This record gives sequence, C-alpha cells and structure tokens, in this order.
Amino acid sequence: ITVVDVIPKRLDYAMKLGVTRVINGKEVDAIEEVKKITNGAGVDKVMETAGSPFTIKETPFMVKRGGTIVLVGISAQETVEFNFAQIMDKEPEIKSVFRYRNIYPKAIAAVASGAVNVKSIVTHEFDLDHIKDAYDEAVNNKTDLVKAVIKVK
Repeated sequence: ITVVDVIPKRLDYAMKLGVTRVINGKEVDAIEEVKKITNGAGVDKVMETAGSPFTIKETPFMVKRGGTIVLVGISAQETVEFNFAQIMDKEPEIKSVFRYRNIYPKAIAAVASGAVNVKSIVTHEFDLDHIKDAYDEAVNNKTDLVKAVIKVK
C-alpha cells in the first residue's frame, strides 16, 4: 500500500515498479483507509519521505504492532508533533536517515548489481550545460517529470 499524492505519470511508474494499492490522501482519510484495507492491523512498514509535519504525525497510526516507521523526509520545522502513546502501544522500530547519509554506497551497489532499475523511472535527461532547463522542468512540470538525469560528459 502506498499513500501518495496522485500525479498520473508518477502513479503509472509506481504501478510499474510493483505498487499494488494507492491511497490518495487528498481524497480520503489515509489513516482510516489503511485501517480498512488491513482490517485494523496497520502496515508492516510506513515510509515518510515528504518531511511534512502532517504525514510524519500520521505514521504511528498506520504502522502495525511491531512494524517499522522510516522517516526520510526532512521537515522545515525544527519540532514536529509525534504521538508517543501510539508508538508505545505499537512498539514499532523507528528508523531515520538524515539526507540519505551512509546510504549512497548501498544504493550504488543496488543499482550496479541490477537489483534496482532506475532507468525505468527516468523520464527526462539534460546535458550539464542545460542545468537551468532541468531545474525549471523539475519545478514546473511535476505532472510529466518523474525523475530527471543531468548527464555529465
């Protein structure tokens, strides 16, 4: 189950990569939908990647007892509300990463071995001398751009 803001092209790519269920948090209450889908048990792993205080706050209500919460997104706020009563009740493992520190060697190995096919999600490529165009496209074309690559010659 993946909770996402549904952007059509990104949804298409998520489905190609194995997502089997999508919850659009803008259309339904994501916590209630997770409870409904899992018969109240929650999901094994909740990954918060946006850094949104709202979605960080939701994670303890979506994870199952003994599951894992992974906090990747970096909030612009210094302090974020987190329901510790839910954490204590569900006893999840909580993992966090600060700007993907110490993950790059594993990620590079996964891509190099073929375990992760990143080429399937690249929708745009730019030469290094067109970096401003790449930035503008990433900011202004969120509907069609999934991942962009800057090619260094």
